[in-house]
Amino acid sequence: MQSTETQDTPDDGDNGVPEARRSDNSCISRIPAEIKNDSMECKVIDPGAKVAPRKVRTLIYALLCLGVQSFMSYDGGATPASLDAIQREMNNSWSEVEFGILGAIDKIGMTATSLIWGRVLQHCDSKWLLAGGLLVNVAATSLFGELRNKTSMYCTKFFLGATQSLQGVWATVWAVTMAPPQSVTMWLGLGGVAAGLGNGIGT
Repeated sequence: MQSTETQDTPDDGDNGVPEARRSDNSCISRIPAEIKNDSMECKVIDPGAKVAPRKVRTLIYALLCLGVQSFMSYDGGATPASLDAIQREMNNSWSEVEFGILGAIDKIGMTATSLIWGRVLQHCDSKWLLAGGLLVNVAATSLFGELRNKTSMYCTKFFLGATQSLQGVWATVWAVTMAPPQSVTMWLGLGGVAAGLGNGIGT
């Protein structure tokens, strides 16, 4: 009787595929070349590219988001620089508290209207709304320089803050929606830089 010898061979799993390379719930070891290929095939989705090329969006952002924001923030620096002239022309009738209110009331307007503008922008044509807000801001800025009545000056500064809030809300939403994915954070941050630059120029 002839004996047969069996030789133990390692179990490589199904179809000779090593257990570590099987596509089941176990850990899969991958070589660096495979990982590199995956990263090369991964593409960043840019939803704004369906609306306009990146150069056009950058130009719109620079002019309508940064430029307009800087322009609207001009009065924030001009008002403190004009307090001495206001006090002199109004016969020293302003108290320190009243000056404090005058400097803060535009910020109150921005805070009070920011939630309202977010809702209004959803239901109205943003182009006409922004154009109207810009015209009101220009008119209020010009009017503020001519007024010499405290109540009227307070109201004018409130409207200045309200129009700045409209621009700020729209610019933030537009930047989040249209900015290239890798630049969203930078575009949002530059909005604050533009506002500070406007204040500095006004001063």
